[in-house]
Amino acid sequence: MLASVSLSWVVNAGDIFYVYKDKKGNTHIEDSIPGELVKYGYKIVNDKGMVLKEVLSVVDKEKKAKARRLRTAEQKAKEAQKKRNRNLLRRFTSLEEIRETGNKKIMALQSQIDVTNQHIEAFEKNLNDLEQQASNLRENQKTVPSKNLQAIERMKDNIQKNKDYVVQRKKEQHKTRDEFIMLIDEYKKLLAKREG
Repeated sequence: MLASVSLSWVVNAGDIFYVYKDKKGNTHIEDSIPGELVKYGYKIVNDKGMVLKEVLSVVDKEKKAKARRLRTAEQKAKEAQKKRNRNLLRRFTSLEEIRETGNKKIMALQSQIDVTNQHIEAFEKNLNDLEQQASNLRENQKTVPSKNLQAIERMKDNIQKNKDYVVQRKKEQHKTRDEFIMLIDEYKKLLAKREG
């Protein structure tokens, strides 16, 4: 190692030197360092060969910063998981309670879906009646009033909005089911750790 090498034969006591590598990887010991080589890193040593300061290369600095960021991200993830675990244990007292809570949420969404489907059926019946009236007027070569045509369009729009609502509630049901399956799995692991 450089620290164990004496440089007293090169300079007077108290002088400092830069130890660096050039682009080819050759090591140099000089009283200055070319500016274009600073990015590759260097050491400052005294006349006894003792390292006074080490400056990392740009690449090494980036690696170190990346490793620090990764450690920080891992620590944050661990802390977040611990917090979730604490909240899960506070929120539920048993696996059965988790299942019941999940089922209640899913059933509440199902109730909303059922009610909305009833609305859709009613809207579709009204739409059918309005379209039949318009058809009868056309068959009798009469003009369909614009208010009737507007009512038909409004009804179609209401039906579509309600169908979209049902699709969203069904997605929410699936998401809720998946979340509670995950909660049950996490709760089981926490219980196993506690007992183990």
